[in-house]
Amino acid sequence: MLAGKPAFCQKTTSMNTRHVNTRFFLLLLLACCFSTSSLVAQGFIRKYPFFTWSQGGGQSLFPQADGSFRMTALAYPDFGVDVQLQWLHTDDQGFLVQGDSLYTPNSGSPVYGNDIFLLENGGYLRAYIDTNRLLLHRYDVGGTMLWESVQALPDSGWNALVSVVANAAEETFVRCYNFGGNATVADDGMLFKFAADGTLLWDAVYPFTLTYVIPSRLQPTADGGCLFNNWGTVDTNTLADEVLFRFDGNGTMAWYYSPYPARLWPHFDGQIFDLNSQGQTYLFAQEVDNSTNTNPLRLDKLSPTGQLLDSVYLNTLLNNDKYLEGELVIATADGGAVVVVQERLLNAWYYVTARIQPDGSLAWQRPLGFLSDALPTEFYQGRELPDGSLVLYAYQGTELYLIKLGADGKIYPHSLTGQIARDSTFNCVLDAFDPPLEGWAVQATGNGLTQYASSNAAGRYVFSDLDNGNYEIVLTPPSYLWEPCFDTVQLTFTSPAPIADTLDFPVQSLYDCPLMEVDIATPFLRRCFGNTFAVHYCNVGNETADPVSVTVLLDPLLTVDSASIPYTQDGQLLTFDLGVVAAGACGSFKLFTALSCDAELGQTLCVEAHIFPDTICAMNLPNWSGAQVEVSAECAGDSVIFLIHNTGTATMPNALDFIIVDDHVITRQGMFQLPPGGIHPETVPADGSTWRLIAEQEPGFPFGPQKPSVGMEACLSNPQEIPVGAC
Repeated sequence: MLAGKPAFCQKTTSMNTRHVNTRFFLLLLLACCFSTSSLVAQGFIRKYPFFTWSQGGGQSLFPQADGSFRMTALAYPDFGVDVQLQWLHTDDQGFLVQGDSLYTPNSGSPVYGNDIFLLENGGYLRAYIDTNRLLLHRYDVGGTMLWESVQALPDSGWNALVSVVANAAEETFVRCYNFGGNATVADDGMLFKFAADGTLLWDAVYPFTLTYVIPSRLQPTADGGCLFNNWGTVDTNTLADEVLFRFDGNGTMAWYYSPYPARLWPHFDGQIFDLNSQGQTYLFAQEVDNSTNTNPLRLDKLSPTGQLLDSVYLNTLLNNDKYLEGELVIATADGGAVVVVQERLLNAWYYVTARIQPDGSLAWQRPLGFLSDALPTEFYQGRELPDGSLVLYAYQGTELYLIKLGADGKIYPHSLTGQIARDSTFNCVLDAFDPPLEGWAVQATGNGLTQYASSNAAGRYVFSDLDNGNYEIVLTPPSYLWEPCFDTVQLTFTSPAPIADTLDFPVQSLYDCPLMEVDIATPFLRRCFGNTFAVHYCNVGNETADPVSVTVLLDPLLTVDSASIPYTQDGQLLTFDLGVVAAGACGSFKLFTALSCDAELGQTLCVEAHIFPDTICAMNLPNWSGAQVEVSAECAGDSVIFLIHNTGTATMPNALDFIIVDDHVITRQGMFQLPPGGIHPETVPADGSTWRLIAEQEPGFPFGPQKPSVGMEACLSNPQEIPVGAC
């Protein structure tokens, strides 16, 4: 391996030291949020520990007049568990100044935490439904209830809460709905507005159908009104898969807009629409085009009266032919917009932010490569600040992110780019005729952050935001077939002026053969309705694969309606013939299914995709013993039986670890060491819990580091009418 490139010997900028006061729970933040702040940086990236992987995340972002920031967040681990709230106050560089957390008793009818709104000062609002009453409570920072407001709801049908939100004046909006439950009783959405002291200012009814009830966004507007998205049919003449409603400050529906047959996407709490000071609204719309197997993402621009002014196709504008989802839109003061979009490839997530001019042209786009590609990120809110800079508030895993960008999209001043290509002459130098390698991952670690980049069709990767300091650049091959001439390089940036550096990676082939990967996913599943699965495949090998086929095994509760490409069917097993897939090529198709009404709410469904050819072309790899770990589970009498198998051709030279998890809590851990064909059993009680076993894979396994896992839920020693599932 090469030692690396020479460091830049330029003047080092000074370091800023800051002091804070915190409450006890935020002491952990001190260890992660402080770092060197370069004088040349236009923005920053700050991370704050958060409570849980479950429902919740960032809730509100409040930029302050002095340049500092206040943020709120909440975690809702599960129904029947207390809600945990958090508020943070940072300085203008995102460093923590003060914060606090509190627990809230779970009562009423919660909807994944959207029944609580945490205010800027740390107090909060709590709304819930008690049969035919809406109750709104206001609490101070210490959790003391200041007032209660009670409003009558319809006596018939089923009343439920959607969300509660307050504006800057602490006027509160509450959304509810009434589901009649039969064709003779209308379904209505209800919108309430309360004054800061809990007095009801007005209430309104809007069209609603119980097609799909999940938390959706409600955004207060400057005139005392609000914007929100809602599923359902607006009237008998308008089929609206999803609708954006605009209510004015007096409670009158000013207008509604539906992008049908496109859809507002995603449907969760993220800022998927925004209103500028000119009264224009930007929103995401996802089209569905089964004929071309595409889902183009649009950005629609509406007039102050809700008329469509323009539509920009983001795949075309960003020159990105991947499947994109809209995560965040910020309507900017100049009449344009800034967007964050998500690209999902196999089991990796990539994010790009872009600024769009008022005329729909692209000003710039930047990858957000510092976000781990192993987890999805939820972008909750974003703001354009008075100086034209931008701030994004996001949540990933167990961390909250506050990200500040300059008006040009730059966070830090320096950049690194290069090409990854196959060294066809084995001279460890990239020649013009060397074929580029697409989809290879590069990571840059330094200044407390790890950033990620992926090579494009020309083999080029880019890190657009590197600060002063030391960085380790690492290239990770996608499979055992490749060996880079060097895979790790040390770089140092010490310049007050922006530097654009270049680093190429020549890569040599160890074994010439195809290597196929496949991934299947769906954003959500709805009982009694159609659901779409996306299947993505790649040949990460260095030879053409011919023929290629994919099998998809559906859960018994799913039935196939159609697919975007031809298939054959044998029971629940579907086979798709893909023909020839060139080295480095990827593709995708869609599977359209219906989910039975017999599915339980929250039930896990198992869908499995397998791709052929699936053979390992080089068995005698120097770092692999030949052992292979696979796992399975079964519900047997009064027990759940987990089995760890060695399906390889060699004895495991060393013992490996496993854990067993019960509803996110590790309840057992141990080790196993098996001969070829050997099995290690583990047994847990059949008590209906959601059990999961996770094992280590044999080191050097050709398909990369893995954690084989299998889960079992609803297994009971006394059989009941509850579906049992293992996957």
